[in-house]
Amino acid sequence: MADKYQPENDVKTKINRFLKTWVDCFHFPYSAMWGRAGIPDKLMIQDGRFIGIEAKKTPLTEGVSLVEPSPVQKLVHKLIRKAGGIVIVINEMDPIAQLKREFDKYGIRYNKSSKEKGKKK
Repeated sequence: MADKYQPENDVKTKINRFLKTWVDCFHFPYSAMWGRAGIPDKLMIQDGRFIGIEAKKTPLTEGVSLVEPSPVQKLVHKLIRKAGGIVIVINEMDPIAQLKREFDKYGIRYNKSSKEKGKKK
């Protein structure tokens, strides 16, 4: 049976390509044994605001349930928001469209003409 989800690493790759086209400052935290559990996959500063982006595997078809963050991720996300930061969880079929909608919701500036496979800086 075919997988119903796009792998999380594929989602992260798409997000990385998009971010590299315009973001002023971003970081990919090391998340193995020595990293802190729950930290979002991407950390960035844009227009003076701290933003964490958590990538989850995304559905390949309509009607497949969305993947939610783990309890420890939800706790860290809550702490980031309490400190005034923004956390965006990417878990929909089109991760870049979802990311752009979230950026629009928070008034985060981005290059609206950027394609997912945009040019590297």
